[in-house]
Amino acid sequence: MSVVHPKIITTDKINESVLQQLFSDSICAVRISNFCGASLCKRLAKYFLNNENITQYNYVQKTKDGIKSTYFGVDRVGIPYNSTYGTSTAKYYLEALNGIKRFREAAEPFLSPIDQLRLELDENWPSSANLANFSGKKMFVGIGRIMAAKTSLLSELQPHCDSVPADYANLMGQFAANVYLSVPSSGGELEIWDVEPLPTSDIHTTTPTNWRSELSQSISLKPNLGDLIIFNSRRPHAITQFKNGRRVTVQCFIGLNQNRSLSLWT
Repeated sequence: MSVVHPKIITTDKINESVLQQLFSDSICAVRISNFCGASLCKRLAKYFLNNENITQYNYVQKTKDGIKSTYFGVDRVGIPYNSTYGTSTAKYYLEALNGIKRFREAAEPFLSPIDQLRLELDENWPSSANLANFSGKKMFVGIGRIMAAKTSLLSELQPHCDSVPADYANLMGQFAANVYLSVPSSGGELEIWDVEPLPTSDIHTTTPTNWRSELSQSISLKPNLGDLIIFNSRRPHAITQFKNGRRVTVQCFIGLNQNRSLSLWT
């Protein structure tokens, strides 16, 4: 194991020690190197890039004035749960398990990195790690996220936090997990601000006009091909601009429940 920053741990496998540090907010992120092999990364990136169902992946807030949706330059394959805020969940749940199966089939005969993540979390965390079921139904996990150079500045300009509203799920913590299937040669770093994770109520009601001017210097982490990076999504974070190539990941959220079990969804 090596430490590349006091608040970033890089290791070659998921284990209870790094998860305990991450979930207690002792560190900002954990990087699992070579979580997905290069050949499988290439295959899965192609699956997302050539998919006929690519659409915008908007950042959604459930505010007191209604639903606020903002495009940060990220496109998606798969239906995210945040797209159901204030509307019907029928289409989301109808497609949830089918989306998981399609990605699993795209990875065959290898184990998909999302299935691998679910298994390794369950094996290494003292409590269970399962698909989330906020409404008593199994949820989707493993959305494809695609960023192109021409729209990448949109994410850099506005750091943000992600948190499911408390009236949907009362979680102790929420963490984002990304497996990097294609990375630009330069740029496209993950920025995380080492500040106290924001309460869910603040994330969905107030947004500083310019977080970059109000926050201290961010921690910058350059993903490598095949890395898995997990971080607290309630901390402000952003992705820096890049000039060439595509940045493709498969992503999910990990919820730390009140009983300290883990729930996964996208």
